[in-house]
Amino acid sequence: MSQVDLSPASTDLKFVVKEVPQIRQTGELRVWRDECGHTLQLLTVPDLDGRLMCLPQYRSDLVVGGEVPQDLKKRGVDSFHEATINAETNAYFQKALTRLPVLLAVHATFNMDIRPDLDQFPNTFPTPIIGVEGPPWSGKTFFLLTEALLNDDQFFGVRDFDPFGIESLSNCLADVRVIGHNDPNYFKESMHRTVEAVQRVYTQKRKRGQIPDTSQVTLAGKLNTLLDEYRGGNRRYHYLLDLPGVGSHSAPPHIFQLLRFSLPTINLVEALKNDPDLAGTVLPGVKVPLEKKYPYVDPMVSPVAYFIHLRRQLINPMNQVSGDSLLNRALTENYLRHTAAIKLTEPSSL
Repeated sequence: MSQVDLSPASTDLKFVVKEVPQIRQTGELRVWRDECGHTLQLLTVPDLDGRLMCLPQYRSDLVVGGEVPQDLKKRGVDSFHEATINAETNAYFQKALTRLPVLLAVHATFNMDIRPDLDQFPNTFPTPIIGVEGPPWSGKTFFLLTEALLNDDQFFGVRDFDPFGIESLSNCLADVRVIGHNDPNYFKESMHRTVEAVQRVYTQKRKRGQIPDTSQVTLAGKLNTLLDEYRGGNRRYHYLLDLPGVGSHSAPPHIFQLLRFSLPTINLVEALKNDPDLAGTVLPGVKVPLEKKYPYVDPMVSPVAYFIHLRRQLINPMNQVSGDSLLNRALTENYLRHTAAIKLTEPSSL
């Protein structure tokens, strides 16, 4: 199918037709692999509005002709179909990988009606995108919300890719910022003040039952917004995405939950599993209030201690500069995946 792009009016009234290969059916699988075991897999799945989307999926259970995993069956995939792309599309994809993270390079190449002009993006190694995953109620959003307040979006970006609940990052961040709007340093003066502000907004949202209207939310829309940030030439160190909690039986399956297979991730379970004091506070689907996350009597000290514990494990373990943080591991994985994708899609390797 062709998409007509009407250019600004000119003397000869030309119009441009841009051919973009349209995904044909759910379950299409595009695979690149080499003799060293590196693999890049792109899978077609329905977005929340029913439109088909192509996503990278780093997992071992996707095989053409093989059994479809249950989690994908619940998302509308009945079987896998081998799909190929032409040389022109592959050339665009290969160039996109030099300007964009793998997830956004796939989105720009395979999901957009009109592909963006790649020369609008900085010709530098792309700012990494890292997901933060874990069970529901494990503290992901609380941690990222607090980080966003302390960081103020200057060094890395915290973005909401789980916007469906009362306590979602996008539903709470603006309200929390209002608390300290008269004092730019409000959230940097004391960890207690930051956590207290987050708790206050959480409590207000719960009491009012303010569930956000997400009827128009799609993954394509969220990725389009992130793509625009890259077009602007952001100077951030990395992005952290708040991903849906995994393990809850109450959450309906949807495409956002597949992002944990599309990105290098920081897993909160790994950050917490070796701490016996936190046993029982991060069980899948079990809601443990924030004030009971950490074994302190004072309900104010408890969330602060919990946040500090997470921060040390995820970003700066043992309160020292270390390459062994979960963030640094995820950044290393991002680099390895990205360089492998570029090599796999080079014309000489096809």
